[in-house]
Amino acid sequence: MFTTQATDTEVTFSSFIPHGTVNAPASKSYAQRLLALSLVAPGKNVFEGYTPCDDTERALDAVRKLGARATLVGETLSVTSGKAGTDTTELYFGGSATSMRIFTG
Repeated sequence: MFTTQATDTEVTFSSFIPHGTVNAPASKSYAQRLLALSLVAPGKNVFEGYTPCDDTERALDAVRKLGARATLVGETLSVTSGKAGTDTTELYFGGSATSMRIFTG
């Protein structure tokens, strides 16, 4: 529960588990965001039409280092969320500023 002092408005936040299907055009930016979301969406997440490039591969590497299992068969990428094995994980994003912003907040 959150209450503001100025207007005394009460806002209640509830738990939400993301699920569903996303039909997005081929975009490395969308792919990076969907990979990040796969870390918090429980179970197996499937990306059809995944086309790897350096930026999306940096995001995929980060997802794996953060504990997810990922397999690529043709253009179908499957990602299952998991838990990173250590308290600190070094992530390398190369020239992918979008991945850096998404994964480091």
